[in-house]
Amino acid sequence: MNWVGLSTVIHREVTRILKVANQALFPPVISSLLYLAIFHFVIGKARGQSTEYLAFLVPGLVMMSVVNNAYQNSAFSVFIAKYSRYLEHVLTMPLSYRELVLGILAGGIVRGGITAGSILIATAFFVTPQIHSIGAVLAYFLLACIIFGSLGIIIALWAEQFDHLGVINTFVLTPLSMLGGVFYSISVLPPTVQFLTLFNPVFYLVDGFRYGILGSNDAPLWLGALVLGVLAAACFSLTVHLMGRGWHVKE
Repeated sequence: MNWVGLSTVIHREVTRILKVANQALFPPVISSLLYLAIFHFVIGKARGQSTEYLAFLVPGLVMMSVVNNAYQNSAFSVFIAKYSRYLEHVLTMPLSYRELVLGILAGGIVRGGITAGSILIATAFFVTPQIHSIGAVLAYFLLACIIFGSLGIIIALWAEQFDHLGVINTFVLTPLSMLGGVFYSISVLPPTVQFLTLFNPVFYLVDGFRYGILGSNDAPLWLGALVLGVLAAACFSLTVHLMGRGWHVKE
């Protein structure tokens, strides 16, 4: 492992995040607070269980932000590097493709961690903070960053225009998040819809992260861990392979 090269890539990614903090960190926190306010004053009180529902909602909002931040950080970082021809020089450095991908993903982990922590702190004004299993929280957080950070790199390599990054976010990530159990338990859905939800990787991330926070889950944890573990390994391996081939780097 080239620790000097890896730390250099990580330093660059973190520095870039801090320079765009107003765009990268504050919007997810504000959006989560708006969701909580709306559900607290409208839906929660109407159902007569405002506090319980908000506690259920917080883990889903945190995971939704982590997924989006992991994807956006990797996608924008790699696309800008490709567009400016900076990525071509990086690929010639004495740094393995695995180390390069790890460095980029580390930026998404830092950004996701800061965002998740900020949301948990901000939502403490609405619900009492609690952690059921710190191991589960960290595991599902890292799986989310690896899967969607890798996806961000792949999409950035494929994209020919800046708008392509937003298209994936709008038509793929947003539907997966909204239909992934962020705002509801899948137990209230019809059996057919419940079955289809099991094919949504975001559901397993939300469900596992909610278990880490609240100790409750809808699907077997072993199933979620198996699906996400295989998906994370596949996404990471594919990303390293495409980087090694220089896929679309010069296009």
